[in-house]
Amino acid sequence: DGEWKKLRIGDCGSWSKGKLLSKQDLVETGKYKCIHYGELFVLYGEVISNVISRTNLNTGCFSKEGDILFPDSDVTPTGLARCSSIMENAVVLGGGILIFHPFDDFYSPFLSYSINNEKNQIISRVTGTTVRHINSKALSEVEIVVPVEYEEQKRIASYLQNLDEQIAIQQQQLDRLKQMKQACFGSLFPDNQAFTTPPV
Repeated sequence: DGEWKKLRIGDCGSWSKGKLLSKQDLVETGKYKCIHYGELFVLYGEVISNVISRTNLNTGCFSKEGDILFPDSDVTPTGLARCSSIMENAVVLGGGILIFHPFDDFYSPFLSYSINNEKNQIISRVTGTTVRHINSKALSEVEIVVPVEYEEQKRIASYLQNLDEQIAIQQQQLDRLKQMKQACFGSLFPDNQAFTTPPV
């Protein structure tokens, strides 16, 4: 319900960049939570509510709740057409991460979903051949649609997050069933070395 408006990303906040954080800086028992830019591709979706990695490095850039994180390089243009809203403060953000700070009248998780819905616009602004790049100036020109009312943004984002949680639960159940199937094949045909398990 209510009025929506079309805006450029650059109209909704300001930018900064993460600082150097190598994979060697990731330590399981580290003092600080951290995000390496490569983790944005494989570990996180639209909303980051639980940061996985840790480091002892504290000279980098720290997150503020509601920051939106973009990887700035990848080997494929589609890999750059993504962002994640981080809902934790004081997380060390590594180099290769573009950090968007939304203004107060924008709900960060909603912006993340809205931006990720505009993948084609982002891909069209990617540069490079072997390694692809995107920068804050190009991302600022991407157009999104946003409800005027902040509470409406929150309601929509909450609904989408609930769907994501249900998808994750169903995926876990599917993975368990696949494991059970593989175990059954191992039990049913233990002596047949030539038997090939059909693809799941």
